[in-house]
Amino acid sequence: NYPPYYNGLNFILPFHGLAGTREAVILYTQMYKELKKYLDKEEKEKSGKNKSPKRILWLHLKPYYKNEIFDTLEGRTAEWYLKK
Repeated sequence: NYPPYYNGLNFILPFHGLAGTREAVILYTQMYKELKKYLDKEEKEKSGKNKSPKRILWLHLKPYYKNEIFDTLEGRTAEWYLKK
């Protein structure tokens, strides 16, 4: 569990400072497991109900070059919108 008032931005330094290290593998593996557990639980609770689509809030620069994430999302029948 995360402390009260946890802010994901606290991980900015580890994300960039640990790049390519064993510690980064441990950190990203743990984050993957936590997110998967959360999404699996949400999916189980909402099975059979009207499900709303998952959304990604892109808080970075607009993509100035080809980025595989959009192809991946489209391949999974996701809809995405680019607000200018």
